Amino acid sequence: MTRIRMVWARIWSVLANHFIAAGSHHDEKIAIWSEIIQRLIVDCVVQMIKSKVESIIFGWRSVFMIFTTASDDDLEPIVKSAFENVE
Repeated sequence: MTRIRMVWARIWSVLANHFIAAGSHHDEKIAIWSEIIQRLIVDCVVQMIKSKVESIIFGWRSVFMIFTTASDDDLEPIVKSAFENVE
């Protein structure tokens, strides 16, 4: 987590548009892969928290923003994972 916040924001701005386009793609297989990637992102954030909790100093706002976004999702497994890990 040595990248500064602005770098992560730029990376996410590109990825967010990609996920939106993929998730709403007319080909169902592409849309399903987008859902899998969303679940993977939540799982990766959870793993990062578990392994580096003492190193996350200023990153908690971003972590909770990810969980907040995931809790607004239409997919129950993503919402459930977000809520379970906030507890």
